[in-house]
Amino acid sequence: MDIALLSAVSSNYRVNTAASIDVMKLALDSSNTNGANTVALLDSAAPVASDPNLGQNIDVRV
Repeated sequence: MDIALLSAVSSNYRVNTAASIDVMKLALDSSNTNGANTVALLDSAAPVASDPNLGQNIDVRV
């Protein structure tokens, strides 16, 4: 086996793995931020959304 080729393949594998992990970390951070923003948005609308009678009656005209 060629040692230089084996070293190059191993290095390429490590670089690809490191890049994949970095992309996954960015995606996870983005998801966490979006989730926190969604929770904050829902909390700000809580008084309207927590009305138990909301949506119970529908006015219909024929």
